[in-house]
Amino acid sequence: MESKKASFLIAMPSLQESLFSKSLILMAEHHSEGALGFIVNHDTGANLAQALRLLDLSSIDGVDLPLLLGGPVQTDFFWLLHEPSARCEGTMLLNQEVYLSPASSILALPVAERPLIFQAGIGYAGWGPGQLDREIVEGSWWEAELDLKLLFETPLEKRWPEAFESLGAHVQDLIDPGDTAGPIFN
Repeated sequence: MESKKASFLIAMPSLQESLFSKSLILMAEHHSEGALGFIVNHDTGANLAQALRLLDLSSIDGVDLPLLLGGPVQTDFFWLLHEPSARCEGTMLLNQEVYLSPASSILALPVAERPLIFQAGIGYAGWGPGQLDREIVEGSWWEAELDLKLLFETPLEKRWPEAFESLGAHVQDLIDPGDTAGPIFN
């Protein structure tokens, strides 16, 4: 399977009883060996400045950014979405305008070389070989193209419903039949 990079996964209502309820996931990798993504609409209640203080790290631009809960895996992994002016060990190119890097790599750079930070988070979502493909077929997720406007211009609480709108669907019209047949619209 060819790797699918830089797309969105939109959680279906059938996931309402899970951590992924109403999640919009920025997918970084999706191939035969598994998948890796970052929830980009769940706020931890902390901000980047608070996280930096807890880690005894120096301040950077964007300190008022909310700290996102990127997923349930490795919640001690601190990541940054940033402009492509810097690339470090562990940096993932999501597209020509956005990179994702471990915060430790970016913060190790001299202040003058640090990129503009767009978003920050902890943890990630991961799937084993074939797992995400099965969940998509079962109707737990919808796939969508990466939309930077949705990622950078839409408030966190509106990202999930607006992701549905971008696909021509309205969340209030979705009915979850509780089976694997997928969504049904009124």
